[in-house]
Amino acid sequence: MEANRSRMRWTYERYARLPTSGSTRYEVIADELAVTPSPSAAHQQVVANLVMVLGTFVREHDLGRLLPGPIDVLFGEGDYLQPIWSSCAGTARTS
Repeated sequence: MEANRSRMRWTYERYARLPTSGSTRYEVIADELAVTPSPSAAHQQVVANLVMVLGTFVREHDLGRLLPGPIDVLFGEGDYLQPIWSSCAGTARTS
């Protein structure tokens, strides 16, 4: 318990300073840094196909936007993820 109190919290500013190499993926989940290898080419091809199909559906039905990853998604202080794709309904803010 004492160790948790002295641990430095992950702010978005700290997270954004992590290296952005093409071979490593960083996410902060519940204030813990998760480091994983980048996805395989086969995985990325499946994601590209899904984004094309889902993106067409989203556009045709005026549901918002579909964004392929990597893109930082901030769920709250200490939770910064890079999902394989994100959807923004209606007028959701993206920057």
